[in-house]
Parts: sequence; structure tokens; C-alpha cells
Amino acid sequence: MMLIELNFVMNYVFTRETWYSFSVRGRQESMSL
Repeated sequence: MMLIELNFVMNYVFTRETWYSFSVRGRQESMSL
């Protein structure tokens, strides 16, 4: 049970970090254009 919860939390954090970096990168590219 603990392992499943840890996996869920890590997956949630990884998804948030990925979307955050992706949005920041896209925003910088649109601003440079």
C-alpha cells in the first residue's frame, strides 16, 4: 500500500514538473518570437 502511494505521489510530482517546464519553455519561445 505504501509503495503504491509513493508511486502515485512521484508520478503526480513528475507530471507537474514536466508540464511546468513545458509551459515555461513555450512561453519563452513565444516571447522571443
